[in-house]
Amino acid sequence: MKDVDKIWSAFSGLRSALLDKKALAQIGAFIKFRIAKRTAAGVDVDGYRFVPYTKRYAMFRYAHGRPINKVNLFFTGGMMAALDYTVDPDGRSAAVFFRPSPSFPLPGRSKGRAITNAEKASFLQEKREFFGMSAEDREKAVAIYSAAIQKAIDKLGK
Repeated sequence: MKDVDKIWSAFSGLRSALLDKKALAQIGAFIKFRIAKRTAAGVDVDGYRFVPYTKRYAMFRYAHGRPINKVNLFFTGGMMAALDYTVDPDGRSAAVFFRPSPSFPLPGRSKGRAITNAEKASFLQEKREFFGMSAEDREKAVAIYSAAIQKAIDKLGK
């Protein structure tokens, strides 16, 4: 019976390792950072430069003192400031998302329905895929989680 208790204890420890909230938080923070870094550099998920702004939008940006020579999706900074991550309370997943934010009018439009940062991000994603994980991001996320699992397995063996 003592051996069964030892095995059960080992499996319980392994279960805890597989639901590692700390590792998931590291992954969430890493993916948030990568999205922000790529976007600021004007590069999409696959490493390609963003499609240039339309002439009309470039003129609008220029008229408002915003740069037009580098497409980086920043206008006020509000959308990227709303980028965040969370870990499921059960420790089963992490999610990167745009925090709820007040609605604001689309640039250049004083009439019509205002949009949230999440809606703006969704609209921008259609033309420039900035929100997501690259193959390199996925490899790093797996490496972070694998290291956490290995650490837990090593602990169990002691």
